Amino acid sequence: MDGEVLVPLEAVTGAGAVPGIGRSRILVIEPDERLGRLLCAALRSRGWVVHCVTDIAWAEDALSADEYALVVFDLVPGVEGETLLHNALSARAGQRVMVLSDSDDKQWIVRCFNAGAVDYLCKPFVVAELIARVQARLRVAAPTVRQAERVTRRGGVTLDFCRHTGDVGRGPVRLTSREFLLLDYLATNQGRVHSREELLSSAWGLPFDPASNLVEVYVRRLRLKLGEDVVETVHRKGYMIGGTPASASGPDQVVQPGVI
Repeated sequence: MDGEVLVPLEAVTGAGAVPGIGRSRILVIEPDERLGRLLCAALRSRGWVVHCVTDIAWAEDALSADEYALVVFDLVPGVEGETLLHNALSARAGQRVMVLSDSDDKQWIVRCFNAGAVDYLCKPFVVAELIARVQARLRVAAPTVRQAERVTRRGGVTLDFCRHTGDVGRGPVRLTSREFLLLDYLATNQGRVHSREELLSSAWGLPFDPASNLVEVYVRRLRLKLGEDVVETVHRKGYMIGGTPASASGPDQVVQPGVI
């Protein structure tokens, strides 16, 4: 159900945290339930707080609902795997993802890194190596959500990149990552009409499917949450947020989080 996190997250804090890392939060996305439990047990034994998701359909809600120092994601090579990785990386600014996969195909590995993954581990692997790689990634000084926190006003829309909320003057409303990306793209390019094909590829990085009604579904969700007038339909052309395009009204106004 939209707006609710229907993810049976297992959160257990283990003893004996690794020195210098503390209670880092890790999300494991592993479709194989047995392997997922083994991975979580191994990571928790080092003192990390670990959440485990075994259903890919819940992954986006899990990523939107909480903040993680690292996501360990078991992916199947191919277009679907790349899409899932893209969604995971788009869920939060600066999110770090380590890919697990049973493929040692160099092109697939390169695509994962090019998409934004910070590490790649081929199965089968030794648990000690997984622990070492996770520990190394948690020690790396990389951009985090805290560095990316900001509230941006674009025309009549206020976007909070930390809380994933949108506000059109009626108060902030929590959005899913896909809703937020769509609103962000439309607001950034306000005053211009966007086709379904453009929104699928540019807002979400998805391949165009003429039979897909994904854009219509998420436009409808934005209207339900923010008001019917938030997105305008241009007959036979696409969708837009009205007003003067951002490029003509100067750069985005960036303010401190919580200051509206």
